[in-house]
Amino acid sequence: MVSGLWFAVLPDGEAGRAAARQLSPHAPTVLTHGSGRPWVLGTWPQEQMTVAAAGTARMAVIGRCPVTAAELSARLARVRDVEESVRAVAELPGCFHVIVTIGGRVRVRGTATAVRRVFYTRLGGTTVAADRCDVLGPAVGAGVDEQVPAARLLPPGVLHELEKRSVWQGVTGVPADHCLVLESDGHAATRRWWRRVRLVAGQRCREPDRLVAPTGRSLPSRTRRCNRRWPARSGCVPQPPTPSPPKECDDSRSA
Repeated sequence: MVSGLWFAVLPDGEAGRAAARQLSPHAPTVLTHGSGRPWVLGTWPQEQMTVAAAGTARMAVIGRCPVTAAELSARLARVRDVEESVRAVAELPGCFHVIVTIGGRVRVRGTATAVRRVFYTRLGGTTVAADRCDVLGPAVGAGVDEQVPAARLLPPGVLHELEKRSVWQGVTGVPADHCLVLESDGHAATRRWWRRVRLVAGQRCREPDRLVAPTGRSLPSRTRRCNRRWPARSGCVPQPPTPSPPKECDDSRSA
């Protein structure tokens, strides 16, 4: 029995209907593709779900974001396919998942900080995504992967690939800087959508007034003057302008 808040995402294909039948008994709410097939199902606070439509295209923002349905629809109308959907949510503030369906293809992503994750597995002959691995694991009758809890007791960075695995066998976690693309035939692939920028402590700051502490808090002017001279000692790094999400990359992984 699924409890709490959750959602699952289905491809725009006939196999998605079979998967939906296995999940729908626990889902009070179901959104549909432009084709009428089930698209997103689960339970979530209505104030944290914004759905947009433009023709047969659909986009859902799930989480904390001030965007309205009208504004999101206007943004979606300028998008031609799922690969361009990153532009529709560019510069939107908040912490949220983004799900878009256009032309029979579905794209799902969380946040680059991994606060909001995406998991996927095979269910009913197709690939299904969800924001919680414990939604998918029991649905496919998966057991617990005992190696994963054990690996999480080790120091960070050890067995890096193992850390990316879900605690449920057969359920895979999407890397935070990747999205998941579901095809109508049931296949899926991960694709990188975000590239991290590493800053070196002590590097020259082009905008010295924008120095911030490691916690993200602004520094008082006296501290700023000190940090301009000894940035490495203070533990502070220059804060550059927030970059716009880059174009989609081609280093994809199939599932």
